[in-house]
Amino acid sequence: GCGMTDRIAAVTVHPLSAKLREPFAYSQAWYAERGAMLVEITTAEGLTGWGEAFSNASVPVTIPAIRDIIAKLAVGRDPRDIAYDND
Repeated sequence: GCGMTDRIAAVTVHPLSAKLREPFAYSQAWYAERGAMLVEITTAEGLTGWGEAFSNASVPVTIPAIRDIIAKLAVGRDPRDIAYDND
């Protein structure tokens, strides 16, 4: 389980994409495919948690932001500490 000494060991980004049968549009753009991004967090004890990061047209920016910035801030922290206090 998640013991008192368990820490986040890895943050992995999993971008997903699927082509649509028919493109659709809203006020800002047309889309021929839909994307999603799953974020996998693994602890040193082997527990895994999953979340979703919004990433429609921003995938090229969101992947490195999570991988290169957020992951570096998260690794080593207590996975139960959901409030970021910049310590």
